[in-house]
Amino acid sequence: MKRILAGLVAAVLALGIGMASLIGLATTAAINAPLHGGPKDQLDCSVPAGPGTVSQAGKGIPQQYLGDLQKASEASGIPVPWLAAQIRQESGWNPTAVSQSGASGLTQFMPGTWTQWGTGNPTDPHAAIAAQGRFMAHLLELAKNSGYPGTPLELAFAGYNAGWGNVQTWRGIPPFQETQGYVTRIKEYAKEYGASNDSPEYKARPASNNTGCETTAGTVTGKDDYPWPTAAYCPIGGTCPPGAESPQGFYNRECVDFAMWRVNQQLGGSVQNLKYVNTSFRGDGNRLGDASTWLNGWQVKGWPTGTEPRVGAVVWYAGGSAAIGGGARGHVAIVKEVRSDGTFVEEGYNMLPNDHRYYTIIRANNAPSRFLYLPSGEMAA
Repeated sequence: MKRILAGLVAAVLALGIGMASLIGLATTAAINAPLHGGPKDQLDCSVPAGPGTVSQAGKGIPQQYLGDLQKASEASGIPVPWLAAQIRQESGWNPTAVSQSGASGLTQFMPGTWTQWGTGNPTDPHAAIAAQGRFMAHLLELAKNSGYPGTPLELAFAGYNAGWGNVQTWRGIPPFQETQGYVTRIKEYAKEYGASNDSPEYKARPASNNTGCETTAGTVTGKDDYPWPTAAYCPIGGTCPPGAESPQGFYNRECVDFAMWRVNQQLGGSVQNLKYVNTSFRGDGNRLGDASTWLNGWQVKGWPTGTEPRVGAVVWYAGGSAAIGGGARGHVAIVKEVRSDGTFVEEGYNMLPNDHRYYTIIRANNAPSRFLYLPSGEMAA
């Protein structure tokens, strides 16, 4: 894919600390990435599955890629014809294509973006399509929560081409000739491949009881027992002082550190014996990172997600979510209590005005972008 600019990576983001928004970035994948780079065949029981199936794919899609495209469709919620159309636009189905800007492979990933979303070699068609599915899942989630004009699919494709930072800057599809043409051509190609309309539905695939992704409600203590409530922390817009990094590998008193503490508790961990930390959770050598990357971390592990609150589940808000005031880096918290009126009690850290402090708030069940569950088999007895 041709990129307006290459993405920039800030190491401090891997620890979950903020930075000023970068205007005009071609891609935020390396910065906001929830993203993949680990075991790709593990099942996420609630990943959106679009209506596009292999049987819907029209003539012209290389048969050797249909299975990969179906998996990418299940991971992203985008029908097969649309993903196929995107590949045709990106590389013309040439797995060794290299653009002048340095993007390579069937799905034309820039090197910096590939490190977040892909594994192996981007010229491997199977790895390239898998990474496409993960990246598009992320962009589609951002698009759905953005409120910008245009369909979520159009916005997601624009973000793939021009970078989500540019979609945010222009609050919709950027007025770049390349990007406008990119979206238009994909829509045309998708119809040739069997797409039925310009606005496909996105449906969640229900969790199954025989997939290894069984879940149950967790437990919480019901109080602020975060172990490091007075530790040094990184002030908003300030410099991180010595000792600001927690034993879990995030920054002290950030939302991500509190949420990981609750995860560790439910898995039988303690301050002396942490089950997971920032660097070990994903298991693929990448950090779990700031809040925006947590959904991807769950997907990499094959852990289930869904749309219903369960006690102990991680509450995940995508970057740009209206429920958190549109913060670009998202937010994570924990379900403390599920109520009978369609709401739940959320507990967490560092949700203004509670600057780096514990808070609780009542939320509507549909306010978060996703709930991240802990598999039953991992829970402490």
